[in-house]
Amino acid sequence: MLSPKEVVNKWVDAFNAGEISRESVAEMLSRQSGDGTDAEEGYYGYGMWIMDNPHGRDFAYFQGCDPGVSFISEYNPNNGIISVLVSNYGDNVWREMRKIREVLY
Repeated sequence: MLSPKEVVNKWVDAFNAGEISRESVAEMLSRQSGDGTDAEEGYYGYGMWIMDNPHGRDFAYFQGCDPGVSFISEYNPNNGIISVLVSNYGDNVWREMRKIREVLY
């Protein structure tokens, strides 16, 4: 079984190698819902959340939680960084991702 990081790495590698059609990627990253008023939430595309980046291309991320677990994986196309956070707490990965963005982005 692949870890969450391995799954995300495979997806990003396929994206960068052109194995996923540009049309499909454009659809996934097109803003389908949300108005952008909440900078943390951003917009929702097809299966991915999209966050405005005033300094380059927008960030794309997956997230989820259940009682006792939370997960977020984000791709920054401006510098190729993939951040994957998995926690056995239901609500703390978002706070930690903000810290990562401040340091690395």
